[in-house]
Amino acid sequence: PAMMSGIGDHIAPLQSFPQFHAVLINPLTPMPSDKTRAIFELCNAPLLPPSASDLLVDPRPPISKDDAVAFIAENGNDLQQSCAIIAPAIKEVLAALSNTRLCWLARMSGAGPTCFGLFQDASCAHNAAWDISRIWPNWWVKAVVLGGA
Repeated sequence: PAMMSGIGDHIAPLQSFPQFHAVLINPLTPMPSDKTRAIFELCNAPLLPPSASDLLVDPRPPISKDDAVAFIAENGNDLQQSCAIIAPAIKEVLAALSNTRLCWLARMSGAGPTCFGLFQDASCAHNAAWDISRIWPNWWVKAVVLGGA
């Protein structure tokens, strides 16, 4: 896991990030490179709030899962809404993740179209991945472990 800012050119790994069981989904809908300018123009993202910059300071104390989920929920991904306008499949992916049992949070990763859902445990993530891949067989769907040491 990493915190990205600017136009994706400032990347700070989050080494104190807790381990999460997650599902990654890519709808296999390419993000058109000629739409990059439009995505950033639609975005109009604010500067990182002070709470975000706190995570980037070394040494980083470990943060809890609850704090990490709250941070992601509060700060989100500034490109998500813009990318979903350009590639509507992102909305479908986020809805599919959000509607699965015990998904704590669903967001787009980076500039998309890959999205992730955070789950309570490995069983929940694997079950969600299986359910989603049955309904959406043309999507790339994978249960994974993110973060942790």
